[in-house]
Amino acid sequence: MFLNHGRIDDVVAVVDLNEFVITRNENIIVLATPLFVIDAIALIALILQLPPVVNYYARIVLVANTTSSMQDVYNVVRLAAMPGDAQFINVFDESVRSFYCVKSSSDTESTGMQGRS
Repeated sequence: MFLNHGRIDDVVAVVDLNEFVITRNENIIVLATPLFVIDAIALIALILQLPPVVNYYARIVLVANTTSSMQDVYNVVRLAAMPGDAQFINVFDESVRSFYCVKSSSDTESTGMQGRS
């Protein structure tokens, strides 16, 4: 439902997902990879007992990357709760909006279109 000048309109949207779609698992990989790769490099630098200045910057990178990735961890948890066949598409207009589509269990029609700005 959309609010249109004070009244609520029911809008039925038909979306053709033949464009470039992203699966749920691809989304999880894209969100989690920077956290794991950058933290792994920083941890390796700490384990190798490199010079103190390198250890100092490795600690900064580890803390900064981990704290800045908390929104990605939240999104991974949300994505993991979705059905495995969920598909996503990004729409570029004034901003980037992501929509997802989940196939109905009773048939092959797509339902559950949700928009996020």
